[in-house]
Amino acid sequence: MKKNISLILILFIVIKISAQQYFGIYSQIKENTSQYVYADTTNVRQGPGINYPIIDKLTLGQEVIINNIFDNKYVYTQNGIRACWISVSYVKDGINKQGYVWEGNLTFNPMRRGNTKFIYGINAIKLNKKQYPTEEHHTQYLYKVELKILVEDMLIDKKIFYTDTEQSYTEANVYENLGLKDVKNIIRISFEGEACGIPSYYYYFAWNGNKILDLPSRYGVGDAGIFNYSEKFIFPLEKGGKPNRIIKKIESRWLEEGQEFTSYDDMSVERKKEEFLWNGKNYKKIKKGL
Repeated sequence: MKKNISLILILFIVIKISAQQYFGIYSQIKENTSQYVYADTTNVRQGPGINYPIIDKLTLGQEVIINNIFDNKYVYTQNGIRACWISVSYVKDGINKQGYVWEGNLTFNPMRRGNTKFIYGINAIKLNKKQYPTEEHHTQYLYKVELKILVEDMLIDKKIFYTDTEQSYTEANVYENLGLKDVKNIIRISFEGEACGIPSYYYYFAWNGNKILDLPSRYGVGDAGIFNYSEKFIFPLEKGGKPNRIIKKIESRWLEEGQEFTSYDDMSVERKKEEFLWNGKNYKKIKKGL
C-alpha cells in the first residue's frame, strides 16, 4: 500500500518548469503595504528599469511603502528570478523619499518582534543537480531561499535553504518558543501550491537570540477526491505535546482501485507518528511507527 501511495504522489507532484517563469509568487506583494529590503543593498532608480539613473541606495532591513506595482509592463530577470519594478516611498536620514526598486530585492512578509526583524526572500533559482523526484525535492529547478535576522538593524545570522519552484504562494509567521528549550522564537516559512497535486512545504527554524537553528520540516499534498497526504506538528506547549519533543502526525487518505469518491471519511486511511527530541541546539528523530 505504501508503494501505491508513493507512486500516486510522484505522478501528481512531478512538474518541470522553465527556469525563468517564476513570476507568480511575487504577485502577493500588494500596493499600500510596507515591506523590508531583503537584499544586502538595492538600487533606487528614477524610473522602472535598469536604464534609469540610480538616485539612492537602500540597505538590508530598510522599510519601504509600496506605491505602485507595474505588473507585466516593467519586468526584470536576475539569477533566474523574474519580477516587476515597483514604485516605493521611504524615510532615510529623516527625509521622505521615493523611487523605483526591483521587486526581487524585497521580502515577502514584514515580520518584527520588538527590535528584531525576520526577513526572507528568494536569492536565486538553481538547477536541481540531484536526480529528481526525491523525497525532498520534486522539481527540476529550486528556489534558493535566505532567512535573515536583524537586531536593531544589524544582521546577526542568516540561513539558506532550498525548496521546489511550482508553488505559487509564500507566507511566514513568528511564534513564541512553544515550549522548546533555549529558544526565543520559532519561525515558520511556507511555500504553498494552490492547484491540485502541488505540494505545500512548511520550513521551521528556531531563533535563540544569536543563531538560526534547524527544526524539522513538513509538507502536504492532495488531489480532490483521489488522495490526500498531510503532516502536522505538535510542540511541547500545544495540546498533546511532550517536553522538548516535536511530534509529527502523518495521515494518508486514498481511494481504492475502482472506488468512487463520496466523502473523505469513506477513503482508506493510514496514520502514523514520528517524534523528534530537541536538546536546545539541534533535533534528533527518536521514534517512528504507528
